[in-house]
Amino acid sequence: MARVLVAFPTREGRIHARTAASLCNLDWGGDEVDYEPVIGCYVDEARRKMADMAIAGGYDYLMMVDSDMILPPDALSHLREDDVNVAFGWYVRGQSDEGLTNAVKPGTQGFNGGYYAREIALMAKDHAEGRSTTPLLEVKGNGMGCALIRVDLFGRMKRPWFKFIEHNGGPGLGEDYYFCQRCSEIGVRLYVDVRVGCGHIHERVLEAK
Repeated sequence: MARVLVAFPTREGRIHARTAASLCNLDWGGDEVDYEPVIGCYVDEARRKMADMAIAGGYDYLMMVDSDMILPPDALSHLREDDVNVAFGWYVRGQSDEGLTNAVKPGTQGFNGGYYAREIALMAKDHAEGRSTTPLLEVKGNGMGCALIRVDLFGRMKRPWFKFIEHNGGPGLGEDYYFCQRCSEIGVRLYVDVRVGCGHIHERVLEAK
């Protein structure tokens, strides 16, 4: 049995109702699980606080869940089963009409070469039907909307673990990919579990035209 802290960033102490329902329905798989919101912070600061809370609380794992994610009930049990330093669930980017995910293919320049949902869904089907022996897909990086991290990993990395980097006149580096980059620097491999496909709640304006 392991101790798992499930933490989620929220500016006003609220999360989407469907996110809350999916957290309530998580299969803990026999682990000891605590839930903790991190309120009123920029997202990189919130993630640093989550890590500090997990360390101070003596947890074995930190599961980060964004407040607009819908997790499948077996998300935690699958990610724990993977037994790796960092395992991610996958989901479609909020602004993507083509099904582009935040899972970045190895060998790409920067963090722009993502897998499409249809590609990962096909891998999940292959695994479910016995054509693939592992549910793990190695990635260069992934969004932190659903991520399970071994807490002892933070002791192997220098602070800050999460940092949003802005570039004048060009794209910045989000706190999620910053963390992934730091992991790569110390030789930690990153994986998406293709079984853990998450819903991403995203509101958009329908123009009157």
